[in-house]
Amino acid sequence: MPSVLMYFDGACLPRNPGGHAAWGVWIEGLEPDGVGLCGYVGHGNGITNNVAEYTALISGLEYLLRQEVRSCEVRGDSELAIKQMNGEYRVKAPNIIPLWTTATALGRQLARVSFRWVPRKQNSQADLWSRFGLYYSVEDRARDVLANYDIWFEAGAYHMRGLGKDRVWTVSPQKDGRFRCDCPAFQRSSIDVCKHAAAAWLLVGEGKKTEKKRCVV
Repeated sequence: MPSVLMYFDGACLPRNPGGHAAWGVWIEGLEPDGVGLCGYVGHGNGITNNVAEYTALISGLEYLLRQEVRSCEVRGDSELAIKQMNGEYRVKAPNIIPLWTTATALGRQLARVSFRWVPRKQNSQADLWSRFGLYYSVEDRARDVLANYDIWFEAGAYHMRGLGKDRVWTVSPQKDGRFRCDCPAFQRSSIDVCKHAAAAWLLVGEGKKTEKKRCVV
């Protein structure tokens, strides 16, 4: 088995196609605790789960090449993407052809690479990181929160109050690393995202040993 394993996944929520798409990658064998990557793809026309899957694959391969990895096994739960990368399925969708071409070219830059399908339950870390990527859909507003809110941690949650405001929003960390907020925007969200929850992710998540800062549009 190669010393480096790369898992990739994409999400398109709450509907596919046309929802909000994000990607996630989980890499084992580079850092003792693993390396997570994620980013936001976009939403609306032309956005699909397959686009998110290939964006994850491309982003992960680019990262491996920057780290001068020479050999890797790539694992994903998208049977379509894995079989296309292995040459078992033809690539017909016009929006996927350029992504497949890029992923194939990147893979050829590695001395040895293999692509293996795994069940979804074995791809849980990459799936989780794709959900983290959804926070970048409101990145600008989240960074505004970090710059212009009073933020403090108390009783196991983050509390956020706009400067000069009385209302305090509470953002609670969840066991899987995501966040829940009691603001109306989060309650209305179909992807469990608001600017406060995203701010908490930026505050905590970007302090980890990861490279999830880059968004792919």
